[in-house]
Amino acid sequence: MASWKIEGINKGLEKNEYLLVAVKTIQYLGWELRFISDHGLIAGVPGKRDKNIMEEGVTIWFKGEQANIESRSNGFEISNRKNKYNVEQYLSLFEEMQYRINGEEQLALRQWLLENKSSGREDVLDPASKEYRQPGKMRAWYQPPKESLMTTILIATCVMVFILMVAMGAGFMSPSVESLINWGANVRQLTAGEGEWWRLISCIFLHVGVLHLLMNMVGLYMIGIILEPKLGKWRLLAAFLVTGAGGSIASIFWNPAVASAGASGAIFGLFGLLLALLTTNLIQKSIRKAILPNLLSVIGLNLLIGFAPGIDYAAHIGGLLTGLVLGYIYFLFFRNRNGVWLSILAAVLLGGGIAAVGLKYMQDDGSAFRKIMGNALVYEEEAVRVSNISDSSKSIDHIAYVQNKILPAWKKFQDEIVKLDQLKLSPDLQSKRELLKKYAMLRTRYFETMIQNEKINADPERTEAERLNILSGIDSVLNELNGPN
Repeated sequence: MASWKIEGINKGLEKNEYLLVAVKTIQYLGWELRFISDHGLIAGVPGKRDKNIMEEGVTIWFKGEQANIESRSNGFEISNRKNKYNVEQYLSLFEEMQYRINGEEQLALRQWLLENKSSGREDVLDPASKEYRQPGKMRAWYQPPKESLMTTILIATCVMVFILMVAMGAGFMSPSVESLINWGANVRQLTAGEGEWWRLISCIFLHVGVLHLLMNMVGLYMIGIILEPKLGKWRLLAAFLVTGAGGSIASIFWNPAVASAGASGAIFGLFGLLLALLTTNLIQKSIRKAILPNLLSVIGLNLLIGFAPGIDYAAHIGGLLTGLVLGYIYFLFFRNRNGVWLSILAAVLLGGGIAAVGLKYMQDDGSAFRKIMGNALVYEEEAVRVSNISDSSKSIDHIAYVQNKILPAWKKFQDEIVKLDQLKLSPDLQSKRELLKKYAMLRTRYFETMIQNEKINADPERTEAERLNILSGIDSVLNELNGPN
């Protein structure tokens, strides 16, 4: 937000005298006096089109015996022209007002000040108050403002990830798709198909070149410094991650063959969250009216730009809608004693629900087939490993070992393969499923037959014939599995 500030403007007046003149000046200018105390005052500057909308806020506060003034925009203004004009207009008129207040007006103003001054905890300009705003406090360039610390951390994280990517060989202006995927970009085949759900979050911190990074970080800063003082750092972090995940789900739903990356979905989510809060009574009416038109303009413009080639419009819309929902959820818990943690819990549940439903919906038969097969192969490898131990050891009771180690591993393999019956597969995969079921059954039967023949002390020739017959069936199935199917 734009602002303009001048310090050390007291013209030798005592604080009370200065406040008298300041109140008269503000009344003459037609500004709205919102707050006053022994430590200063706060006023709103009405808009030119709508007098009920306070486009800028003016704070006058004392530091020692010196008075200071700052005008700050309430909307998304970048130019400080209006704020500079407000300050100069005030200072110019203040000089005149010192000589225009007569004795009767002074008495009336002194009485008004006595009746309307705030004190104690409610005095937001008193450094001793817990509600102290720290107006005009100067910071070193490397010190982030306390009220937007999480915004600073998120921006720093995105920048550091980009620096690491470039240092590891990714392109500065345009990283390759391969490098983006390696760093955690969002790809439907991997995110939904292979169960790499973490890509919904990791992709938020990746950017496709320095210009992409710069644009997103400016947007994150603009919305972060507005929202974080109201939400707090943890609710902002939860909102950033959850709305980012919502944008990521929308991205791979509409663009199944694209590797997506960037914080724009999360940024639009924060815009959506603010838009939701602006429709409630959580934010002062005059401020709502000042911000809402600008916010709608920013959202509308960026949505239009988002339909340009190469821009992930789906992530923008997905993030925005998730943010709208989350904004109303936050509103429900805002005045609750445990509101922060209830809000975060609700955000996690919302994000988890969106991710679970979205990934489940996008998981096709092929990906589900591969997932089950991945689990089954773990048990097959275990069965082969314990079989090799049995074959190479002379000190093991082979039958007991088969019964307790080898056979259970193959039965677990068979149980996983049976799960394929729950899927609606293509004809090719159906054929492969039947072969896998037969293979699992033969492997299990081989060791079950070995144990049974040992128990009944079966004829060796018959036992060998059965063994060779089953092995022949296994070889036949393996040949088919390794063939064109």
